[in-house]
Parts: sequence; C-alpha cells; structure tokens
Amino acid sequence: MDILAQYDDGSLVVIEVKPGVANIWACCQLLRYCGAIIEQLEILSSDKMVKGILIGKTLDKYADLAFKALPKDQFQFIPLDELIKET
Repeated sequence: MDILAQYDDGSLVVIEVKPGVANIWACCQLLRYCGAIIEQLEILSSDKMVKGILIGKTLDKYADLAFKALPKDQFQFIPLDELIKET
C-alpha cells in the first residue's frame, strides 16, 4: 500500500501507485489491502467504507476487465498522466 487516507466522513481510501502499466496483480494487491483493512478495523460492522484507487500508466487487458466488475463508487483507476501535467 502506497497511501492510506481518510475522507471527512471517516471512510478510508487505499491508493496504490504503479509507475508503469498496472496489471491484474496490481488489482489483486489493491483488493488484498482493502480486505486487510476491513478485517483489521472491522469496517464491515460500521457505516464506513474502504475505497481503492489504482494509479498507473495504463491498465493491461486483464486489469481492465477486473475493474469493469468492481463497483465504480468503491474502486477507481486513474491514469498517471492525468495527475502529472507538464508545465
């Protein structure tokens, strides 16, 4: 896990950053981290949520398929070039 942050409502967000193409293993890694936090903090018994953000150059085809199956309000992919703009 690269970054663990908290929203104002107390929900947590796990951010995983990959410098290149994010593959299916990066998706699995993000899901494992979210699951571990849920288990450790017993989040499922509360009204708080754990969200996941994967940042990378692009998604490979398998990671892209995996993200299509995940709830969009809970998991998100952000292309690295959207975050790093040349000036």
